[in-house]
Amino acid sequence: MISTLSKKTITKQAETIQKTSHIRHMQALDIVAEKNGFKNYQHFKETKKYKIAVFSRKGGVGKTTTSLGLYKDLDADCYYRTDFTMGRSEYKYCQIFPKVVKNSNLKPKKGLSAIYDLCRYTNLNDIDDILNDVNLFILPAKSHELQGAYKSVHTNTIKDISKYNKPIIIFSHGEYTPQKKKNLEILKNLEIELKEDYKNIYYVHINDSKIYNSNYIYDAKILKEKRHEEFYLDTYAKGFLQIYSETKKNKHTLKKFYVSYIQFLKLIEEVISKPIKEH
Repeated sequence: MISTLSKKTITKQAETIQKTSHIRHMQALDIVAEKNGFKNYQHFKETKKYKIAVFSRKGGVGKTTTSLGLYKDLDADCYYRTDFTMGRSEYKYCQIFPKVVKNSNLKPKKGLSAIYDLCRYTNLNDIDDILNDVNLFILPAKSHELQGAYKSVHTNTIKDISKYNKPIIIFSHGEYTPQKKKNLEILKNLEIELKEDYKNIYYVHINDSKIYNSNYIYDAKILKEKRHEEFYLDTYAKGFLQIYSETKKNKHTLKKFYVSYIQFLKLIEEVISKPIKEH
């Protein structure tokens, strides 16, 4: 069983129960854990926590936006980023959540769910210990870039991460609804091309990716004030589910995106719970 429930969430729910009853904190934790499908809180703690790496050698494909969205929407414990400004090849991490910590020797804690946002310049060999422990790689891509001049960048990325023998989800996102049929066709052609060499790849397409616009992800005031504080700005980022639920207009405008995104989240949980196929 893979849990996408964080300790923070269980603790908050337990504290809410304690406000209306006279039980110990540990008892409240057991009740919350049981409601979420575990035998008790100890069973929850023993559950293996997922680790997801979002990576592509192609820049500008929405790695950080996708990573932040997954951190929020899957209620992960931690969010880490490797970044060009912190060195192209050395083992350097910045923890964005639960708080910003810039430390070249920082290593992700064990036993916690984590999202890794890997810059395109990341030397994967430097973080082998991290990547060998990952449950899933997600490769975001703009739909039209899965063909033509940029296709080889994506296929080389797949080749780089396939050595870890972990499932890969190619997360294709299109920009305009009228192109949906074409975008699906491009993704299908890639699947046909790769199916003989790679057995652990899943293919997802979500059309209408205007939600990736920074005006959705950050409040206008925060965006203006923190625009040049790259790491700190992202502590104000919203998850896709939060954006969708914010206003009636968003619910109407992003309805199709929401349906597809929920399917994507379900696929993630499904994939990381499955036994890994050998190449």
